[in-house]
Amino acid sequence: MSGSGKAVVLAVGKHSLVEREIKLADKSQNVLMIEKELTPFQKKLEVLANIIGTYAKLICTASLILFGIVWLIHVLLGPHKLID
Repeated sequence: MSGSGKAVVLAVGKHSLVEREIKLADKSQNVLMIEKELTPFQKKLEVLANIIGTYAKLICTASLILFGIVWLIHVLLGPHKLID
């Protein structure tokens, strides 16, 4: 099947007929259900965000452990006495 056609847009957004029907319908009833499906680009961004988040957690954990070790060495081997 093939063909062509023309259309005239009369209303968009909150002025469309579907939006008016939703406003008139009962609030507890979902008149229009839109499935939230991620686009391929959004899926790739989600994977990238997970990778960056994982590396950020690893770097923060490693730096915290390293800071603790350096602080402990400084306290134990430093010139200051903990107990007089």
